[in-house]
Amino acid sequence: SSIPGIHFINCAISSHFSIVLASSEDSVYMFDLTSGFLLRILKVKSRINLIKFCETNDFIVLCESNVIHVLDTHFSEYNSIELDDPVTSLSVCDSVLWFQQPPFVTGHESGKVIIWTLDMDSVEEEVEENSDGSRILKKKINKKELAKPFEVPVVAIEQIHDYTDVICMNGDGEAVVISNQSGHKRVLKLSQFENCTSCGCKLDMSTSVICS
Repeated sequence: SSIPGIHFINCAISSHFSIVLASSEDSVYMFDLTSGFLLRILKVKSRINLIKFCETNDFIVLCESNVIHVLDTHFSEYNSIELDDPVTSLSVCDSVLWFQQPPFVTGHESGKVIIWTLDMDSVEEEVEENSDGSRILKKKINKKELAKPFEVPVVAIEQIHDYTDVICMNGDGEAVVISNQSGHKRVLKLSQFENCTSCGCKLDMSTSVICS
């Protein structure tokens, strides 16, 4: 750690904003990427397990186990969401397209996939006072349960194809693609995976998908 006595657990880097976020047990630290100088500190109630930048739409998503925080790049909170179903994975899209209601997706312990949209035009009535006396208007965050592809936790998730598709995976190695677009390509048959792509040996699909 660059701060004596602080053990960092997670981090994320934004090359666009030239900043680094690193989380400890009770705080999130923002550093300048070039100089390493500490810029800001945000106190949190519990450990931040997941951190993502949306560099196109200029916001940050932090996930505690049961709370999602959406912040701007100055650590001012757009809004926070409390959940009963713990968050196990998180993705923001790497698209270069700017959206008025940019989405991010979360995978959950129950196996659900939820898509959230940050409404940049909508402002909730509740406001917060910053330490400098300025007021931050909270943005509305819309929730939509996209699917429940698994009965076990979603351990990895990614938004792809300019926000149109989501690919997610569970701890058993099962993967699912969720899309709002019509399929135009045929899914490969299981027979396409009968032989190892490296050596050509026959695979036993009941025991392994990796050549011995």
